[in-house]
Amino acid sequence: MTIRIRSHAELEYSEAIAFYLGEHTPQSAERFEREIDRALEAILQNPLLYGLVDFNVRAKSLKHFPYTILY
Repeated sequence: MTIRIRSHAELEYSEAIAFYLGEHTPQSAERFEREIDRALEAILQNPLLYGLVDFNVRAKSLKHFPYTILY
Protein backbone atom coordinates (compact mmCIF):
# COMPACT_ATOMS: atom_id res chain seq x y z
CA MET A 1 0.00 0.00 0.00
CA THR A 2 1.22 3.48 -0.81
CA ILE A 3 -0.07 6.75 0.54
CA ARG A 4 -1.06 9.49 -1.84
CA ILE A 5 -2.15 12.74 -0.24
CA ARG A 6 -4.84 14.59 -2.14
CA SER A 7 -4.51 18.29 -2.77
CA HIS A 8 -7.38 19.29 -0.47
CA ALA A 9 -5.87 17.16 2.34
CA GLU A 10 -2.48 18.78 1.74
CA LEU A 11 -4.12 22.20 1.98
CA GLU A 12 -5.88 21.29 5.23
CA TYR A 13 -2.60 19.95 6.63
CA SER A 14 -0.79 23.18 5.70
CA GLU A 15 -3.55 25.25 7.28
CA ALA A 16 -3.37 23.19 10.48
CA ILE A 17 0.39 23.66 10.70
CA ALA A 18 -0.04 27.42 10.19
CA PHE A 19 -2.74 27.47 12.89
CA TYR A 20 -0.56 25.67 15.43
CA LEU A 21 2.39 27.92 14.60
CA GLY A 22 0.30 31.08 14.85
CA GLU A 23 -2.11 30.31 17.67
CA HIS A 24 0.02 28.04 19.80
CA THR A 25 3.73 27.26 19.64
CA PRO A 26 6.22 25.77 17.20
CA GLN A 27 6.30 22.75 19.52
CA SER A 28 2.55 22.26 18.97
CA ALA A 29 3.10 22.26 15.23
CA GLU A 30 5.93 19.75 15.60
CA ARG A 31 3.78 17.47 17.78
CA PHE A 32 1.02 17.68 15.18
CA GLU A 33 3.46 16.73 12.40
CA ARG A 34 4.79 13.80 14.42
CA GLU A 35 1.29 12.56 15.19
CA ILE A 36 0.35 12.73 11.50
CA ASP A 37 3.49 10.76 10.64
CA ARG A 38 2.70 8.12 13.29
CA ALA A 39 -0.89 7.83 12.08
CA LEU A 40 0.19 7.37 8.47
CA GLU A 41 2.73 4.74 9.53
CA ALA A 42 0.05 2.91 11.54
CA ILE A 43 -2.23 2.91 8.50
CA LEU A 44 0.57 1.51 6.35
CA GLN A 45 1.33 -1.20 8.92
CA ASN A 46 -2.27 -2.35 9.28
CA PRO A 47 -4.68 -0.66 6.84
CA LEU A 48 -7.67 -2.81 7.81
CA LEU A 49 -7.42 -1.98 11.51
CA TYR A 50 -9.50 1.19 11.38
CA GLY A 51 -13.23 1.21 10.84
CA LEU A 52 -15.19 1.87 7.70
CA VAL A 53 -17.03 5.17 7.63
CA ASP A 54 -18.37 4.78 4.10
CA PHE A 55 -18.07 2.31 1.25
CA ASN A 56 -14.33 1.61 0.95
CA VAL A 57 -13.39 4.59 3.14
CA ARG A 58 -11.74 4.08 6.51
CA ALA A 59 -10.88 6.61 9.21
CA LYS A 60 -7.99 6.96 11.63
CA SER A 61 -8.52 9.67 14.24
CA LEU A 62 -5.57 11.45 15.77
CA LYS A 63 -5.18 11.01 19.52
CA HIS A 64 -4.26 14.54 20.58
CA PHE A 65 -5.55 16.72 17.79
CA PRO A 66 -9.08 17.14 16.36
CA TYR A 67 -8.33 15.61 12.97
CA THR A 68 -9.16 12.36 11.22
CA ILE A 69 -7.32 10.79 8.32
CA LEU A 70 -9.68 9.30 5.72
CA TYR A 71 -8.28 6.65 3.43
